[in-house]
Amino acid sequence: MDGLGLSWGEMSSCVIFLFQNYELNSIGLLISAYIITIAFGLVVHLCGFLRLKVKRCIVGEVYGLRVLQSFLYTVQVAAGYFLMLVVMT
Repeated sequence: MDGLGLSWGEMSSCVIFLFQNYELNSIGLLISAYIITIAFGLVVHLCGFLRLKVKRCIVGEVYGLRVLQSFLYTVQVAAGYFLMLVVMT
């Protein structure tokens, strides 16, 4: 569990995804981690796109649309922090 590198002469090729317990030790797990990361990136962009659409629809003070816009912003920020965590690990 040293990441991609040498470990006392042996080649160690495990990858940790987010947490120590999430060890990607097969090609299937690695591909699924790629898919999860790409899906979260798409969620971030989709939420930004939907927020702009909702913002254009708001005429005056429509409470329901403001709540929807706030919810989309919260999801976008949370997914963005998740992607930052992936990049930093």
